Amino acid sequence: MLILKEENVDKIKIYISYSWAEEDNEVWVDKLIHDLYDEKLELVFDKNEINKGTSRDIDRFVYDNMLDSDYIIIIITPSYIEKANLKYDPTKERSWVEKETDYIIKRFHNDKESLIPILYKRKDNRVELPKSVSGLSYYDMSNQEMYDTELKRIKEIISRRKSDNEKNEVKGKLIHYSASANQDIDMSYYYSEYPVRISSTISYGNLAFYLNHNQTVELFLKSYKETLNIKNNLISFNTNAFNMLVPSGVYKKLNNKVFKNKNLLLNKLKEFEAKFEVTNFDLIDNKYKYKLLRIGREHWKLLISVANEYDWELNKTKWNIFQHNNDYIHVYTPTTLNDVGLNRGEHAIFRAEKDKHLLNDDVNIYISINDITKNRFEEVKINKSDSWGVRTAYTWLTNSFIPFICDKNRIRVEDFIKQDYYKLFYNDDIFSKMQSFYSLSNVIVSYDEIIILRDILCFCLNRVHPVMDYYYIASKISAPKFDNSDSPNIISRKIIDYLGGKRFESIINLDGNNSQLADSLLRCIRVFTDLNAEYKQYKLNSEDLTYIENLAINLIIKMKEIQLLEKYNF
Repeated sequence: MLILKEENVDKIKIYISYSWAEEDNEVWVDKLIHDLYDEKLELVFDKNEINKGTSRDIDRFVYDNMLDSDYIIIIITPSYIEKANLKYDPTKERSWVEKETDYIIKRFHNDKESLIPILYKRKDNRVELPKSVSGLSYYDMSNQEMYDTELKRIKEIISRRKSDNEKNEVKGKLIHYSASANQDIDMSYYYSEYPVRISSTISYGNLAFYLNHNQTVELFLKSYKETLNIKNNLISFNTNAFNMLVPSGVYKKLNNKVFKNKNLLLNKLKEFEAKFEVTNFDLIDNKYKYKLLRIGREHWKLLISVANEYDWELNKTKWNIFQHNNDYIHVYTPTTLNDVGLNRGEHAIFRAEKDKHLLNDDVNIYISINDITKNRFEEVKINKSDSWGVRTAYTWLTNSFIPFICDKNRIRVEDFIKQDYYKLFYNDDIFSKMQSFYSLSNVIVSYDEIIILRDILCFCLNRVHPVMDYYYIASKISAPKFDNSDSPNIISRKIIDYLGGKRFESIINLDGNNSQLADSLLRCIRVFTDLNAEYKQYKLNSEDLTYIENLAINLIIKMKEIQLLEKYNF
């Protein structure tokens, strides 16, 4: 039976950031939008928002639209650079460009490929980019001769995303079977421990198909993201390897095996991450290389040169464990020395590679699992005395070696390290992370989970009165309009009554398709939890934050499980 899976392809959303200061900017942006227009694109810019609402409304417009955008186009002019490079001053009202820059910096660290800097106007005929996108490839549209060529390049970048979306629109393979409840189904799993990899075989009647690691992980991920599709007492069972219909009893048996082995894989991945201390460190690629820092290449060369200068054989290094070998650095206790607390041998190797998303010579310093284990996964001892885990190596590099280098060469540590990837993980509160996750992942959010988020929002409204954000909250949850003259107590009570009533309950889908509603509720909750300066005004105290985190624990666990599976889905 051939089953074609058809999905609606969402429009590609593009946010356009530009400065209003130069008089002709808006006209030029209008032309660019006209030239970019495609029915499968949603182009968002501020022309219709300039005279609307308060400063808080502007914040929300920027936040909501930039967060949801697939691409951000940055129109670079001298005034834009001036505003984007301003240091934050809490005593002054921030411009629209300054607020947009906050989100551009986050995007720069998380998804550089989604940023499209366009050089529209030069100052003194010099090429200059804002600090927020320094080093990125840019599109030079500063003269008409270049405009058409660069426009074509931008369209090609966007069309690749459209093409990827359209390729995923229809999936299917020819599966021959008899839809009989008497046919037995079985699923066998095979694991390798270090690094953790899984494969599986599904046997159904006289059929058997093999799923590699990626296909098996995709199967596990689908259990979070798809509701049952029942037709004539048959349930659609789809993977990226095959699509088929099975009787409900067969599906239940298979689903139990999927659930059991998904949890087994999660436990093995957690053990792997704990052993090698890689929790909260992102992978550079599928070769188990974990990135620590981004620094300039000249600073990497400085690390290498100092490593050579302070080689242990010359008895110059206070650590007695540092040596270099041309293109990498390793921390090492030589066999001729017995350092207290350190066993003899190699502890860590630091390597660097160019950040492929940047035009400049920045490099990412990383630790490779292969360097830790030397392919002796079972024998390796990972602790502070023997082979170091990634977090131990990171701590030594950032707390000991780099400060030593900086002090020796009179360089500020904050100028030396351009991005600390480990610290980046802790920049947002857990509800901000949840909101970002649930807005993009399209996972199943059950009725009970929506009720938990509703109760958290009600708790927040009882604790703090977000006077400037009542309209925002009401608009996100489709609450009835309220009277502006009402007191904060009354407005909060009206919103809480709405959330507890049948009208709100009626918009909750019983089948679990509530990710959009969860996103809206979490955006409202962020008003009370966000650590960013723009949203601190109504922040809950630490006890209240702990309480609502405990309420949301199941949603947090689900998010972390999916993120862990996606991290190793290659």
